[in-house]
Amino acid sequence: MDNPIIIIDNADNNQHKFEQLIRHIVGNNPIAALIQDPPRIDIPQLKGGMNSLGLNYQAIASDATDISNSNKYSTLTLVNHDLAEVVNILLQKEQPSAVSVL
Repeated sequence: MDNPIIIIDNADNNQHKFEQLIRHIVGNNPIAALIQDPPRIDIPQLKGGMNSLGLNYQAIASDATDISNSNKYSTLTLVNHDLAEVVNILLQKEQPSAVSVL
């Protein structure tokens, strides 16, 4: 593998930005894409669409199943199974803190 690429981006819950990011993934075939704040999506539909383009990606949502009920603080990780293998998934809910530092 010559220059492995990892794409990191914030979709801001915006469907258009997310679609642009998916096109970027298709064009660059990265080892992984880390997407913060994706829009509400159906993971099986996303995987099916990527498979139809010849892309073999595993989709890992921050809630481990689906982002269809996402909120602003969700994440989506796409891992290219042709270039990498996911051996362990550790998900931890973000704990908002009531403490501020001045």
